[in-house]
Amino acid sequence: MPYTMSFSNDGKGVLRKGIGVLKGQEIIDGGLAPLADEDRLRGLTYGRVDFTEVTHLEITPEDIHRIVDTNKRMAKLNPHAVVVVIAPSDAVFGVARMWETLADSTGWKTTVVLTAAEADAWLEAKLALGQ
Repeated sequence: MPYTMSFSNDGKGVLRKGIGVLKGQEIIDGGLAPLADEDRLRGLTYGRVDFTEVTHLEITPEDIHRIVDTNKRMAKLNPHAVVVVIAPSDAVFGVARMWETLADSTGWKTTVVLTAAEADAWLEAKLALGQ
């Protein structure tokens, strides 16, 4: 599956990973999964999305808006989450930044970075501050 979801060992983080050719609809469908368990969603503090292994992203502006709409639904249950997106390629980075701009309306603290090390450092700093 090109877009997977798992949870951190402590249960406080949702971890997503894209692999190969990734389509917008796969991200949308994956985004709906946490909404199925509202109690678990309320207990999450962070999200980490890793597009390091994505070779091609097939996504439209409409897809990005639909992803943000799902994020807004999640934010109603968990308004204080922090989310980091790892996007090392120029094309994926650009799309992720479009998402980040639109996702500002969720109230989440978000960022897009180039490497896993940057993502981990950002998450560690935000979680230490309780953001």
